[in-house]
Amino acid sequence: MEIIANGIKFYLMGGKAYVMNNHYHGDVIIPSHIPDNNGGVIPVAGIDIRAFCNCADLTSVVLPEGLQSIAAFAFMGCTSLRSIVIPDSVTHIDACAFEYCNQLERVVLPKGLTYLPERCFCCCEALSDIVLPDTLELVGEYALHLTAWMKQQPEGIVYAGDILYGHRWDTYSERTLQVKDDTRVIGEGAMEGNQTLTHLILPSSVRQIGANAFRECKHLKTVELAEGLEVIGENAFEHCEDLEAVYIPASVRYIGAEAFAHCKRLREIVVAADNPYLDSRGDCNAVIDSRKNKLIVGCSTTVIPDDVEVIGDYAMVGVYAAEEWVIPRNIKCVGYYAFAENMSLRRLVVHDRMELISGWAFFSCENLQEIVLPDNYIEFGEQAFGDTNLSDSTTSGAVCVGNHLHAYYAQDEGEKVQECIIPEGIEAIDDKAFDFEPNGLRIFLPKSLRYVSNAAFIPSEAEYELIVPEGVGEDYPYYDIDNPQYAPDIYSKWMDILDDEG
Repeated sequence: MEIIANGIKFYLMGGKAYVMNNHYHGDVIIPSHIPDNNGGVIPVAGIDIRAFCNCADLTSVVLPEGLQSIAAFAFMGCTSLRSIVIPDSVTHIDACAFEYCNQLERVVLPKGLTYLPERCFCCCEALSDIVLPDTLELVGEYALHLTAWMKQQPEGIVYAGDILYGHRWDTYSERTLQVKDDTRVIGEGAMEGNQTLTHLILPSSVRQIGANAFRECKHLKTVELAEGLEVIGENAFEHCEDLEAVYIPASVRYIGAEAFAHCKRLREIVVAADNPYLDSRGDCNAVIDSRKNKLIVGCSTTVIPDDVEVIGDYAMVGVYAAEEWVIPRNIKCVGYYAFAENMSLRRLVVHDRMELISGWAFFSCENLQEIVLPDNYIEFGEQAFGDTNLSDSTTSGAVCVGNHLHAYYAQDEGEKVQECIIPEGIEAIDDKAFDFEPNGLRIFLPKSLRYVSNAAFIPSEAEYELIVPEGVGEDYPYYDIDNPQYAPDIYSKWMDILDDEG
């Protein structure tokens, strides 16, 4: 339901009103409540996505006390906006909310705000006065990029309170970064792409390294992580190609996906012996989540312990150096992109206790040309072996990996594909094997078929004509086309363990 009050357009949801997109101009004062149709009032709770986006004639906005949220792109591109009052009741501001408000000069952020999201005030060229609350815990990437405030900071490293926000590209050239004492957070993308940095020293006050903080600092060789650090965010040191060794303090409880991905020269990873969350058992040169028995960070010298059960998402992406991997028998699950982009890998041996090889697990291992599979069913996720030598050979568009139909591609692009004959010997059809508009495709199933992923046929099974071979028994997965028997949903069993949330 939509209501217009005081020239402002609202929609109602859950007994609250939200300002929605309209052509606003001049000075706007948003009320704290609007009347309903029954003589009562409705509280105004939020500014909807793109509500004032590109309102070029908007000059000022007063937001009411009681407002709780400002959605993504809410004021983006308001090029004449000079003043906005944000009440302390606002607890959530989303990405790009004020991006390109290039006449905005001063902002007082709400006292309870904990996160300033990515690109929030990016390219607000006139913004020179920003009052940051003491409650601020993290500043997102480019949140204050290209503002007058950024340009006015002292040369080199830029701090926003106790957060290392970033660096001045035009002035910072030091090879060693010794973060100042009392810094609590290294912000998201704070030093991303800096090509002069070679050494990093953190004080014990730092609790968190944000996502992408040192990503693509390609000449960073040494990192000193102090006791007191708790979180290393996603992609924090990705593509730090000269990094040689990492010591993980006992206080670190969470390392995000791809934190050390593509660190090609990384040879040594050691976790403090008294860390209650993580370990590097048996000098394995890896980080293992002790709570989930999951390997989460590896390097070129990693020796995967026999007792690990799970290889986590992105754990070995771009760093595995051996030509063959004989998977230890305790490993039952390989996560998303776990071994992707490893050019050295040529042969893979899978044991009969393996249950799940997740989507893109070995994607773009271009030299992988042999896989030894057991007789039992193993679930392969979407494109688990995409862009490998295993998937190069096709038979009428069918890409087979062992006894799995891993993908099917229409051979005549732009023409109506009429039929697909799945080769005999195929026992499993994998997740999203048919991931395209079928145009009435007739699929001839083989007698050898035993397992079919419940997401094998996308967008929906009803778009295809499935043809069961003659003489199959009731144990055949598609004996009854209207009530097919699908392969067991193994992925759901591993979801909590694969989940990388800290």
